[in-house]
Amino acid sequence: MNTRAISRCRRTAWGAVVGFSLIEIMIAMTLGLLLSIGIVSFFININRIDTAQQAMALLQENGRYAIMRIVDDLRSAGGQYCSNNGGDAQLAAAGIVYHATQRSPMVYTPVLPAALPDYEGESLAPMGWASGTAYPLSPHYFIQGYRCTSGKCIPAVPTTLPGAGTASGSRAKNADVLTLRSIRAMGWPIVQQTTQPESHYLASITMDMSAQYDNTSFGANDLALIADCSSSRIVSVDVRGTGLTPSGNFNDHQVIAVDTGSDARVFNFSKDFRTVTYYLRIESDSSVSGRVISSLRRRVNGGASHGGTDDTIVEGVERMDILYGVESDTGATYFLTADAVDSNSPNLTCPPLPSGFTDSSDQEQGCLWRAVKSVEVSLLLDTVNDMSATPVEQAYFYGPDNSTDFDTNITQPEAPASPTAKLPSGLPSGSMLRREFRILVSVRNSNP
Repeated sequence: MNTRAISRCRRTAWGAVVGFSLIEIMIAMTLGLLLSIGIVSFFININRIDTAQQAMALLQENGRYAIMRIVDDLRSAGGQYCSNNGGDAQLAAAGIVYHATQRSPMVYTPVLPAALPDYEGESLAPMGWASGTAYPLSPHYFIQGYRCTSGKCIPAVPTTLPGAGTASGSRAKNADVLTLRSIRAMGWPIVQQTTQPESHYLASITMDMSAQYDNTSFGANDLALIADCSSSRIVSVDVRGTGLTPSGNFNDHQVIAVDTGSDARVFNFSKDFRTVTYYLRIESDSSVSGRVISSLRRRVNGGASHGGTDDTIVEGVERMDILYGVESDTGATYFLTADAVDSNSPNLTCPPLPSGFTDSSDQEQGCLWRAVKSVEVSLLLDTVNDMSATPVEQAYFYGPDNSTDFDTNITQPEAPASPTAKLPSGLPSGSMLRREFRILVSVRNSNP
């Protein structure tokens, strides 16, 4: 038999030789090709699903971490050792709700405004306060929000923060800013004090610096916070060894002495009174040349230029909207944006004035910040990198886009935007997965 013919033949079970037809070969090749395409498609789909699951897992982890960091600082906001609440509640104006009288630190130093990070202004004293005299620091400096739309913020953010824009290093547009302040240290115990002759004014104190509660020793021009469990005062001081004397204040001989019968302590106010500001910043994408992304930043004590830090907490945060739960004198709670709280646009009655304010004629700007009892934070995170996700996978919910009230029920997800459409930050939408993270946090306030 011809060898070429044999190569195209097969032998049956009975020994007969049968040849393959061209049609049979084509059918077999087609079936094999279809099977190969199916297998390849299967593995491509499995890989896409795995990539999406990994991206979603990372997105969830980033969202939880971002919320955790904000919550930690929110719960610390307003902390003043043990002297922030007076313990004697007062009836509010309507005679229905009780409010605790807050104790405000008395400011004796004229240099505090310049020493307070992420704050701008000539004076922190209430309007109408006698110049050149110690004044009470309003509790509203412990929580200060900024409502930002179209690149502008109300009230205006400090110029120490980056300007809004879409270039790397800019602050993201249409994202709120939040500043929180609190004492974050143990302080040094006061073991002895001397007073001015025949008076209750402080002459000097001696600290127990061997207790090792703090390792932030005083430097040149550092301010001191001297506190007991009844009152506190912010003072310019001259520190020599373990001794401290008032120096460079409005009147060095009128700094109120402390109650050494309580656990009186000294804090390095310049280092221990921590200012934390959260904002969104546009940054260069390290993995894609020329691309920028929006990230959540946590700025401590004015950033590196002021001896603090300014670090990226989480990449891919493209929205941050904050509402403040304000309790009125009737007990009702209003969730307001920062501009409404700052201007008291609902015209609510503010809580009783903090201890240190002499009478109701002392005007306190932004007094409604003292009535903030909770803060609701919404973040919208994306997967940073573009993905071949379906429109259903790209759909997401984000409360602030659907209603001015975060508590409104939302039944329809946001439709995925075109990859070239502009986000509120001004960056292109891209093809990414997005998820909302929201939390309501109780904070220190004047409500017992």
